[in-house]
Amino acid sequence: GAAAPQAARPIARFTMQAAIAENKEALEKMREAAEHHDDHHGPAVTRQQMKDAKLPLGFRDNCAHLLIPLNQCRYDTYFLPWKCRDLFHDYEHCQHHEYERRVKVWKEKKANGEV
Repeated sequence: GAAAPQAARPIARFTMQAAIAENKEALEKMREAAEHHDDHHGPAVTRQQMKDAKLPLGFRDNCAHLLIPLNQCRYDTYFLPWKCRDLFHDYEHCQHHEYERRVKVWKEKKANGEV
């Protein structure tokens, strides 16, 4: 005879809810770290956190601590352009300061004859 079809496995919702809650806790910790972060002393998130957030290598810089929550907000709000504006502004502000820092370092090296 024909074998009986196997019953579909139910989705473990409690596991998914726990993972979502854990992810939100991690994001809150990153946001708190970002508020107290000095942009001139390296990234506030670890390489592993950047890897876990699947940030492209080009975005793993001193502003990654702001990009991770911004990307999560974008994902949570279906990339609606009027959402996440505060996070986007903070990220752009950080990127601008990072650019200014690099220019300052370059000018110092040029003045010292290192370039």
